[in-house]
Parts: sequence; C-alpha cells; structure tokens
Amino acid sequence: MAKRGVILSLYAVLIVGLAVFDLIRPLSAHHYMYFGWRPSAVQTAILVLAINSVNLIYALGIWQMRRWALPMGCVYAAAVVLNIVDFLLGRYALLSPDLIVSMIVAIALACGSVILLYRRKASLV
Repeated sequence: MAKRGVILSLYAVLIVGLAVFDLIRPLSAHHYMYFGWRPSAVQTAILVLAINSVNLIYALGIWQMRRWALPMGCVYAAAVVLNIVDFLLGRYALLSPDLIVSMIVAIALACGSVILLYRRKASLV
C-alpha cells in the first residue's frame, strides 16, 4: 500500500463496492441511460454485466498499480463526463441541488483517480 497510497486504495475499494452493489441490485431497479439511449431490460442486463466487469478490472488495475489502469481510467473518466454532459443537454427541467452535487462528485472521483494514477506513473508496472 505504500506505493499505491491510501487514496488510490480507497478508490479501488469504492469502485469494487459500486460494481458489486450494481451487480446484486435487482434488474428492475436499474434505470440506466447511456448517452441519451434508454436500453431495454435485456440490454440493461448485458450492459450492467459488461460495465461492472470493466469496473472490477479497473479496480484491480488500480490495486495492483498496473500501467493499463491509467488509459482505462482516462476512458472511464471521459465516459462519465460525456454521459453527464449529454444528460444535461437533453434535460429541460430544473436540476435539483443534490443532482448537481452528485454530478460534480462523479466527475471529481472519475478524474481524481486518473490524476492520482498519473502522478504515480513511475510506480506503475
């Protein structure tokens, strides 16, 4: 943990927790929208498995300080930002303060892990 650091360790644990929670949640509780597209129940099930498998691999990459975790994090952060921007552009109702805070936190966490990985680039194997 010395070369990974506490914060990157926490990121990895949080990503695993998010993926596990998402995987064990009943399918009816999933209300996904990807870049303006609302998938059907079957498509949602496939997306939940695919996206959370990628998240678990990303968490493993952070935990083991692998080189491939950095580009994977960049793609993840870009997808989070683009999905939020797409959500905001397609939304005409007023945004609640808690929704705005959750969007800011999502972007900060996604980009924060990339920044920390980049700062520890020399430690990645």
